[in-house]
Amino acid sequence: MQALRIIAVLSLVCLVNIASAQVDVVTQTIDGKPHYVHRVEPGHTLYAISRLYKVDIEDILRQNPDAADGLQIGQTLTIAVPEEADLDKWENPIDIRDGLLIHKVNRGETLFAIARQYKVDINDILDQNPGVADGLRKGQELRIPFNDVDEADITLPEPEVAVTPAGPDSLLTHEVIPGQTLYGISKQYNVQIGELEALNPDLVQGLKAGQVLRLPLPNPDFNKTATEEVTLPDTQSTWENLKETVLLGGNPMKDSYTISMLLPFHVQGVDTAMLSRKERALQDIALQMYRGASMAMDSLALRGLNAQVGVYDVQGQEAQLNGVLKDPVVRRSDVVIGPLQRSAMDAVAGDLGAKGAHLVCPVPQSNKVLLSHPNLSKTVASSLSQMEAMGAYIARAHQDANVVVLNSKDTRDVRNVLFFQNAYHAAVANYPAAVTQQLVELNPSGRTAGAVSSALRPGIPNVVVAPIQDKSVLQDLLTKLGLTDDIDITLYGMETWLGYDLIDIEYKERFHITVPSAAYVDYTREDVQAFAAAYREAFDTDPGKYAFAGYDAALYYGTGLLQHGTLFSARFGMWETPGLLSTGYDFRKTGVESGFENTYCVLLRHEEYQLKPLSIDGDQP
Repeated sequence: MQALRIIAVLSLVCLVNIASAQVDVVTQTIDGKPHYVHRVEPGHTLYAISRLYKVDIEDILRQNPDAADGLQIGQTLTIAVPEEADLDKWENPIDIRDGLLIHKVNRGETLFAIARQYKVDINDILDQNPGVADGLRKGQELRIPFNDVDEADITLPEPEVAVTPAGPDSLLTHEVIPGQTLYGISKQYNVQIGELEALNPDLVQGLKAGQVLRLPLPNPDFNKTATEEVTLPDTQSTWENLKETVLLGGNPMKDSYTISMLLPFHVQGVDTAMLSRKERALQDIALQMYRGASMAMDSLALRGLNAQVGVYDVQGQEAQLNGVLKDPVVRRSDVVIGPLQRSAMDAVAGDLGAKGAHLVCPVPQSNKVLLSHPNLSKTVASSLSQMEAMGAYIARAHQDANVVVLNSKDTRDVRNVLFFQNAYHAAVANYPAAVTQQLVELNPSGRTAGAVSSALRPGIPNVVVAPIQDKSVLQDLLTKLGLTDDIDITLYGMETWLGYDLIDIEYKERFHITVPSAAYVDYTREDVQAFAAAYREAFDTDPGKYAFAGYDAALYYGTGLLQHGTLFSARFGMWETPGLLSTGYDFRKTGVESGFENTYCVLLRHEEYQLKPLSIDGDQP
């Protein structure tokens, strides 16, 4: 009967042609209700699809739970048609192409109104549509960039922001010039984007040329006597004030803190000989992290931190996790490291995060894990943040180069390219005197690198940026670059390339292949060697990268507790952590009611048959 029912439902598929749309909208009746049927194509994301059909991402995931693990090209999504929707009239946006929303201009629309509708900066629309600066035309199609985290759509009590009369400000200010981005401004002044957003609530409407931003930096020209009757806002961020006065209350400093580690050790009620390959890998990561963290706790105890540390085996099963969450020590946690699994992390963040505990995601995860979890921080920079750092570096370090970026249009790669381009253009604007070249974008054909050779220019340096993960495309790219003679080429790629065996050592050297990474262990450092020796003596094995990650995470958050108590997450970036071995910490808040991402990364370049770190903030490549 079930098979027959499925066949009957599928037989109800119909096509609805909408005159104003660029594509046919397919609908299907399920349980008597109309549903859109969407086929995923390259460049499609959950956020873009939600905007196209005017529904919430949560509604899409509720009907298509597999989409939570990532979209696949060719995947079919069913989306309930909102009751207020008129299937005979389709509204903007009309399509998704190349990872961008497509807007069809209506009579009387202005660029300002369109930017407000999509909550993006006018300058970003101009970047994607160069001809728009001459005016809009009815029926014209605009390419609209977007961010997956739409902060303006989050309904929360607005933090109280003190309103002051016009006049001198105790904080430094910056007037936005055309083409600037929030990322570029944050790097220009070495401040966090979250701090800028907190001090400038209007940023939720987008960054605008001519807008004056308050910076979390003291104004040296401020004359206190001129405004002695005016009470100005504290120089701390609005987020910090909100947390101190509303969320936490009382004294954030304690005599003793509680730290819980929820990791998949796979030792409770499990025959370890029967573990799958994935479970064994998670077990190894858990053991390394625990061992590294325990060594950091020893160091913190010598610095004066009094902490009770609980270690729990969390394998991901709901029943087991619920049992751990009932533990009285876990429930009074100030910091929770783990779990590693996405579903378990969401459950713990929803439970303990709501009680004031700060959760730490210590392994690579999508930034989606931070959504709606303001007490969660992710220690590993996303590929998008790595692309931003790489874009800014290339703009500064290769000012005289011909820069070519490959955009495969694969769903996994298209946003990496977009973030790279945005950061590159923002950084290039800071070097008007430099001999900068036009950024050239190439679209590989199928499983090949396309006509990359024709884009190279002899006589000047060439930088090829390939944020691609498809091994076939990468192999074809290397082969084509290898056929070029007497052309200076530097190749930038992805962190995942570090695990690829297909890249010949000669290619690594000839093209100085450079990739971003969230961490790097320099075994020539004396403190690294001392840690490795102590680890080897204690555990009779060498430390892996997750041992270093566990040590650094415990040391960083423990130092935060020691210096700022339970308010440490409101003061990210306000303390130094001596002794970190493999990474750094540069957090930015990802949304009004979402968590923090550590955007720190390092560029690693193959030189002299070694992998060497570059100084991202330095002036030379």
